[in-house]
Amino acid sequence: MSTIQVIDNFLPNEVFVPFALECMTRPHYSCSDYATNLSDSDGSILTFGEDLPAIGKVAPEFMFQATLLRRGLGALQILDFFLDFQKTIDKIQEKLNVKKFHVIRANCTVVQPKAYEGKMHTDMKTFTPKHRIAILYLNTNNGGTKFEDGTFVQSKKNRCVIAPMDTKHAGVWQTDAKLRFVLNINYEEN
Repeated sequence: MSTIQVIDNFLPNEVFVPFALECMTRPHYSCSDYATNLSDSDGSILTFGEDLPAIGKVAPEFMFQATLLRRGLGALQILDFFLDFQKTIDKIQEKLNVKKFHVIRANCTVVQPKAYEGKMHTDMKTFTPKHRIAILYLNTNNGGTKFEDGTFVQSKKNRCVIAPMDTKHAGVWQTDAKLRFVLNINYEEN
């Protein structure tokens, strides 16, 4: 039995639309030269583009990312976006039955000539059975998330996929839209 849950129309439209639009248009993204693991970096940022591997030998796995909330090592980092949309975050917290958020990130991947599948991974290294990952898709495209059991969940606006934190998953880059946006949520359930 799969422990992956997919919920369409996760938020009421009047809540989702302004939130998703702001997530996709606010100038809070920074580029990353890797997507899920620092070891995937080609060094293009930290080396200022010098002495890079030959083109074609580097996977196109990169994305733009904005951390809206990060909890760890006794500190809590919150982006102003999180505060500006507190009522929406509260609604997400209620719908997911969240006891504590650990990380909330807005991710943006760019179009690829063919569907590119990132590396299978878990978002946190240490977790309990109550830890979950939720991915809220902000726009519709043919990209999505592939899980280790072979399940593929396609990006569809206002669709949310929820799974236990130990469920390995990978992003699948889209071929039909310039940009793919998701809200990645790591949390502990009540």
